Amino acid sequence: MKKIILFSLIVLPIIMLSQNKKALFIGNSYTAANNSVPYWVSKIASSFNDTLEYIMISPGSATFEQHSTNTQVLDSIASYDWDYVVLQEQSQLPSFPPAQVEAEMYPYAQILCDSIYSNNECTIPMFFMTWGRENGDPVNCQYYEPLCTYEGMQNRIRESYLEIAQLNNAQVAPVGMVWKHLRELSQNTLELYSSDGSHPSILGTYTAACTFYASMFHKSPFGAAYPTEIEVSDAILVQQITNQIVFDSLDVWKIDTTQVYAYFTQEYLTRGPEVYLFTQCINADSAFWDFGGITMWQYNDLEDGFISISLPEYENYYVCLTAYSGCKQDTYCAEVFGIDSKSEMYKSDIKVYPNPAKHSLNIEHNGKRIEDIRIVDQQGKTVKTVSTDNSSITEVNVQNFAQGIYNLILLIEEKTVSFRFVVE
Repeated sequence: MKKIILFSLIVLPIIMLSQNKKALFIGNSYTAANNSVPYWVSKIASSFNDTLEYIMISPGSATFEQHSTNTQVLDSIASYDWDYVVLQEQSQLPSFPPAQVEAEMYPYAQILCDSIYSNNECTIPMFFMTWGRENGDPVNCQYYEPLCTYEGMQNRIRESYLEIAQLNNAQVAPVGMVWKHLRELSQNTLELYSSDGSHPSILGTYTAACTFYASMFHKSPFGAAYPTEIEVSDAILVQQITNQIVFDSLDVWKIDTTQVYAYFTQEYLTRGPEVYLFTQCINADSAFWDFGGITMWQYNDLEDGFISISLPEYENYYVCLTAYSGCKQDTYCAEVFGIDSKSEMYKSDIKVYPNPAKHSLNIEHNGKRIEDIRIVDQQGKTVKTVSTDNSSITEVNVQNFAQGIYNLILLIEEKTVSFRFVVE
């Protein structure tokens, strides 16, 4: 096999497919309130045909220090290859003075993150940025002035979670910042808090759930399911503000939404019995080909190179390409059709028109005996077979075809001839 480099780039459309995520939530009563944040994330995901499988460990008032020595927590981290492990600190601690936070929060967050990466280097630790208390923290206000107001407390919580995410190569679900914007926009009329001014109301929990859905699934929560206790207008506002805060500042929250895509197309050229597969991977560092049991790695120039393979003429192979970038990967598979170079002598006798086609495609074959007519889409699937009475022109109805590029494959006197045409 050989590799030849071309200079072309084809950009593929991004398709929002259903996703399945597995997450471990480690927190306390803020995570567990109102049936729990992960429960409502799973309900939101389900309303978009996504799935969240989760386990939650959330003893009241638990700190990172306590979690870091909790055998249930450590065993749960090690029990599965999680997509995400969510970490929520005790609600007041991140708002304390920087030196205190560095001593009482940061070392134990690192222990938890190290445990996560030791189990699976591809699991993403995601910190649950919580919210300041409704009227600040009057008990600790005397020791640290920022705690005297909600705004001061929220700013410190934000600073602490962003710094700890940076130190541990982790991501942040910015619940507290969505909360802050909802307070400002509604002039504190939304009931985000329960009666104690600390724990979330059902609307507060729903706000957290929308934020986690957007942060984990990288999709807008707009149009998601919501608890029956919430007014429709409030649910819509939460969805809109979540979408704005999360996706307007992905770099701030360290959320990487880059997706890897694997794709290839096939061409039939005239250099012996070879099929040329054009690699069209996006955001990939390397790729792995599987030609029906024959495997090969391809590293550089993934977006502008091609691979040639020799296949027996007119035989089908199921070829798969997997693209990789770090822990991310994507696989694309399609049928590939073998062709013999001798078929080129027949190609000059065939005319295919109009191209692009809208309603029908004419195949003018000037007395050549066509044994089989097949139309194949860009995914390698046969979408139509046509019989012919071997008159000079065969008309193929393409009126119901989706717009796009297709391969017309003809078997003529036991030789394969391929044409590319467009349906508009």
